[in-house]
Amino acid sequence: MPAPVPRATLIGLIAILLWSTTVGLLRSVSEASGATGGAALVYTTTALLLCLTRGLPKPGAMPAQMWQNLLRNPTAYSLAFIAAITWALYNNVTRRYARGTNGVTLFFILTAMALWLKYFLSAPAAPMTFSLVPLLQVLFIGASTAIAYSAWNHGIQHGNLTLLASLWLGLTPPLAFWQGVAMITLGSLICWLATRRL
Repeated sequence: MPAPVPRATLIGLIAILLWSTTVGLLRSVSEASGATGGAALVYTTTALLLCLTRGLPKPGAMPAQMWQNLLRNPTAYSLAFIAAITWALYNNVTRRYARGTNGVTLFFILTAMALWLKYFLSAPAAPMTFSLVPLLQVLFIGASTAIAYSAWNHGIQHGNLTLLASLWLGLTPPLAFWQGVAMITLGSLICWLATRRL
């Protein structure tokens, strides 16, 4: 049974909060494992957590229309994937065509595989540092990213997409928006101060 619209919208808003928590840690993970290796670790952790919590992806369960469009225009979809327009398309297409299915897990598995391929084909690959702190940071980022993307996907499929988009894009920002900006800025300054002391 789908969640009521206000509840689903609230779940979607959780994604925005979780994404903002990872900004400070991404630099630390990249310093410990390199930019590509750090991203590969984060996407792999996220993909594994999504598989454990949401199940293995079932590409066959996704509507055929999504796959036909992808197969007919691979170049266009590849370019659109790296463009800003992808985010808007993702939100609208997911809501309209997904019919309750979730492509987030498959996306993270494929992205993690691409990042590992790039990492191993890079010459020379940046060495990874495996110690407790970077590994805990990767686990935290992976978990918060998995929860955030799952929450956002749920919110856009079942919640108020207009409200989520306007909050995400900052259209007509209310007082709460500026309070959020202040908290994120303060958090960024704290992260900056913490890294300066290292």
